[in-house]
Parts: sequence; C-alpha cells; structure tokens
Amino acid sequence: MIDDVPEGQAALIARNHLDDFVFRMTKETLVRGDVADLAPLKRGIVLETYAELLDILTDYSSRLGRGGKAVRDGMSAIVSDPDVFGRFNAEHQTKIQAIATGSSLFAKSSFDKLHLSIRAEAGRHM
Repeated sequence: MIDDVPEGQAALIARNHLDDFVFRMTKETLVRGDVADLAPLKRGIVLETYAELLDILTDYSSRLGRGGKAVRDGMSAIVSDPDVFGRFNAEHQTKIQAIATGSSLFAKSSFDKLHLSIRAEAGRHM
C-alpha cells in the first residue's frame, strides 16, 4: 500500500492538514484572502496526485505477475487506457511507452527507475 512509503505518509499528513483547513474555514479567512492559507491545500493536492500515480504504476505492474513481462504488459495496459495514461505527464508517458514496447528483460529495471523518479518528484513537495 502506498501509505507504507514516505510519499504516501506525506500525502496523508497533507490531506489531514487540508481537511483541517477546509473544515475550519471562516468567512474572515476567505475575505482576508491570504495566499499562504492555501499552501496546505496545494501541497495536499500535489502529494495526493503523486500518491495516486504511484498506486496506478504499482497496481498495473503487478496485475499479471512479478517478472519483466508482467511489468511490460502492465505498462502496455496503461498506454491502452487513455484515462489512466492521461494522468501522467509527457515525460512519464514517454517512459511508460518505452517500457511497454521495450524488452521484457529491461522492463523491471526501467519501471523501478520510473517509480523512483516519480517518488523523487513527490519528495520535492514534502
């Protein structure tokens, strides 16, 4: 589960701050319009998005087994689903397509690099 990794834990913490922010919102806070008040909201959205992307990758890569062929087939399934594929940015899409069409021998290591790069991106927002 994604909550077992630092990005998932950070997303959960940010989500809790977001919930606090929204549920404690007052008319005065809205009128004051301090941009700094939106920081937890922005951070929560960004971290939640990265956590979802990591969940998608993990889910699709392990649906058909654990080997390189399973990873390659999982990435191929992501490419074939425009709703899922569209959630990733252009750089991630290029890497996913390369894994989907590449050698199953290198699919697992390429997948691990992609997963790590997304985690690193998320880490910059923690």
